[in-house]
Amino acid sequence: MRSLTPAVGALLIAVAIVAIAEPVNVAVTDLQAEGIDASSARVISDRLRTELFATGAFTVVERGQMDQILKEQGFQQSGCTSDECAVEVGQILGVKYMIAGSIGKVGQLYALSARMIDVGTSTITQTASVDCKCPLEKVLTGSTADIAKRLAAAVQGGTAQGGTEEAERVVEREAREGSKWWPPSRGQKVRLWVFGGLSAAALGAGILLDRQVADRVEEAEAVKADYLAYVEKTRTNNRYPEFKAAYEQAYQDAKTSATSRNVAYGAAGAFAVGLTLSFFF
Repeated sequence: MRSLTPAVGALLIAVAIVAIAEPVNVAVTDLQAEGIDASSARVISDRLRTELFATGAFTVVERGQMDQILKEQGFQQSGCTSDECAVEVGQILGVKYMIAGSIGKVGQLYALSARMIDVGTSTITQTASVDCKCPLEKVLTGSTADIAKRLAAAVQGGTAQGGTEEAERVVEREAREGSKWWPPSRGQKVRLWVFGGLSAAALGAGILLDRQVADRVEEAEAVKADYLAYVEKTRTNNRYPEFKAAYEQAYQDAKTSATSRNVAYGAAGAFAVGLTLSFFF
């Protein structure tokens, strides 16, 4: 008999490990919608079911199957929002836990919360909530996964993938990413510096060229004034070809500088547009 003891002990340990690893059977009621439309809340509820199953800690009753069983039992789900009602649903479905919760919006903040109710004892065994100042799409793709990981960690003794600490890090990241405009991301900062620098450089070049245009026009007018003074003094027009060439050259230089100035201002405007768009992408 003593020789069998180690084998029996090993068998008991193996059974215990399997029992611990056994997924918990749960069902999820549709989240109560507060400040968002019912169809969005329904979609988020379905994603929560998917994320709970993905943790490996739960087997989840599929929505259609749940509806069919409750319909066969003559149970009306409309208005079933209390924990007592959730327990009743869980007893009909034969699950260990019911998961209920809500999704609401206050200002720009979405609040997703869930509670896990022990059907046998009618007590809440675990709660989880995630606040996200972000688009509703981010709640669907991120917050539901965080809730699922937290609940999984609770039933697996904190060993679920991601765990509470990871979920909190994701929540913090979501908060930082909640606004696409500010504070800017690393990529946005690079684009801000690039477009901002180019826009400033082009604007500065335009201002310098604008001054150059004015100088060339002043030069042309000075040539004209000098020539008129010469004619008045000498009463001759023998330097007209010389004057005409100098005058036309000064104005040609002014036109060239004006063209360059316009190009610089146009580039500054284009880079300014790029600077604005960099906040959105």
